[in-house]
Amino acid sequence: MTGRRLVPGRRGRDGEGSRRLSGFSDPVRDRRRAERRFSPLCHSERVAVVGVLAHRTSPTTRCDPRSRHLLHIRPHPSEELTVPKWSVIIPVRNGQEHLERALTSVLKTLPHDAEVRIMDDGSTDRTPDILAAVQGRDPRVLVHRHSEAQGVARSLNELAGFGDSEFLARMDADDVALPGRWTRGESLLRSADMAFTTVVFVDERGRPRGADQPGYLSAAATPLHLLLGCCLVHPTAMMRRSAFDESGGYADTKAEDYELWLRASCAGQRLVRSSVPGLLYRRHPGQVTLQQPWMDEGTDSPLWTAYQVAASTVLDVSPSALRDFFTAALHRGPVPQEVGPAITQVGMALRSAAERLQPIDRLLFTWRLNRQLGRMQARLDLS
Repeated sequence: MTGRRLVPGRRGRDGEGSRRLSGFSDPVRDRRRAERRFSPLCHSERVAVVGVLAHRTSPTTRCDPRSRHLLHIRPHPSEELTVPKWSVIIPVRNGQEHLERALTSVLKTLPHDAEVRIMDDGSTDRTPDILAAVQGRDPRVLVHRHSEAQGVARSLNELAGFGDSEFLARMDADDVALPGRWTRGESLLRSADMAFTTVVFVDERGRPRGADQPGYLSAAATPLHLLLGCCLVHPTAMMRRSAFDESGGYADTKAEDYELWLRASCAGQRLVRSSVPGLLYRRHPGQVTLQQPWMDEGTDSPLWTAYQVAASTVLDVSPSALRDFFTAALHRGPVPQEVGPAITQVGMALRSAAERLQPIDRLLFTWRLNRQLGRMQARLDLS
């Protein structure tokens, strides 16, 4: 201890000892004094000033492990945010009843390096007021507005074009995001281009009303599952922005989500679905999905074009048989008797294609195929 002498010191708060090293300052005490002095500054400015003062006034900084971490205080996430990793895009029209609950669930579970972009598609209720209030509380919320309704597909394409994040995610204004969704999505997107989750269905009061179809869908199995109908719930979608752009975005059709999944699959994008629910999916009379008869899409629609191309990449069946199967799979009414041979032909082709899947994938697909064929047969008997 050459050059330094021990002198009496005041008793510390812990009641220990009455000696300290002369010529040495207490880094914790000095930092607190500096914080009080510079309290009017914003957080990041105060951290910068206090860090410099602590470094200059404390010779023990480099050797005292108790004080070293004080010099590396990170700014508040909202102040250090540059390019967000996630952009959650939400279209809404007259969604005042469930909107605030949906946004609260997203903002509570979303990481700080993210943004929520909302398109108010010409709402005439209290939706604009709710959005303004939420935006005032959280800088991650960015609100855009159409003076007149432009539709879901156009709203989503515009929202996706506003940002430059690495990942895009979907959410509806009447659903509830569950904890862990974003962490799980980022993990899935390390080896996939588009990721989805299962859901828990709830009614308009939030009471559970059943679960989605079970099981994990691999990138190899999803293209076959899509030929049986849309098995990917739109508001659970999480995508690489590059994959969304390469697929061409949403088409102006009633089934804009299903059509995009088929088109992305054709383009070689890897689509997977987690078996763990990431969303409470609300079903109520005002639901947009129930208001749009997307199952009435005919064979002159973009959906049929995407379906035909997707099927041709994995099945060897005639176009007429595929068209009949498509109509029978999507429509809920009675199926004409003359469609029976087409259902059998495509069903056999699907079973053959499933043989190339891994055992667990094949098991889940076969279960779903049998269930779908059984429903078609039941409607065939009704005609």
